[in-house]
Amino acid sequence: VRVIFSIVIIQPYGLRLENPKILLNSKSSEIIQRQSEALKEEATKYFAQEGIVYIENFFRPRVFNELQRQALMSISEMRPETPDHVAVGRLGTFVSPSTPLAEAVNSKPVQNFLQDITSSDQLQPSDFPVELRRYPIGSSMDWHCDESLYENPQVECVLTIFNSCDSRTEWKKNTDPDVIVSRWTQPNSLLLVKAGGPSHRVTRSSCGERVIAKFVYTSCPYKLNAWYSNLNAYIS
Repeated sequence: VRVIFSIVIIQPYGLRLENPKILLNSKSSEIIQRQSEALKEEATKYFAQEGIVYIENFFRPRVFNELQRQALMSISEMRPETPDHVAVGRLGTFVSPSTPLAEAVNSKPVQNFLQDITSSDQLQPSDFPVELRRYPIGSSMDWHCDESLYENPQVECVLTIFNSCDSRTEWKKNTDPDVIVSRWTQPNSLLLVKAGGPSHRVTRSSCGERVIAKFVYTSCPYKLNAWYSNLNAYIS
């Protein structure tokens, strides 16, 4: 097995909206500025081949700082996951759709960007709630493929909000299963994973912690049983 430490990286540039509060609640196209065609083509090709792509510096820094602040307000609400989940030691909570975090990740500019990268004009924010998840010391997530929540496999999106740990996110390439891609996901990075796509995991952390927001985009409104069972993710 070969392990490689590189992947397509897109770095959005030149976001210009001046007021973070407006940005978090706006559908303005200025939330995410247009990418160079070369970078978009490379990312689109990689996602089509591998069912996954990693993107750095996704939100404007001042906007991302506000999202971090919003996430900190929800840390105390996080609960352990039920034992049937593949992750070990992870905590989490669902986020109200009216929060700035949910509004930002489900905004029109983000939707347009994801449609371009996934080559799906029908892709839209799903009705599955946004989640905040925390990986403390000793937590991990074993190899798995994301299960489909809808009749057409959804795109699972992972925004890293904080990361002071030493764990890595790894996946096996569809085009070469003997190759494992390994990334330390930096804050303000976005990982897109197609359900039923590449096998991936999060290695065990020995220091620090990682906080992510997970949100789902779909091209199909028809739910599978997994949609409902995943609503029971956390111990009450």
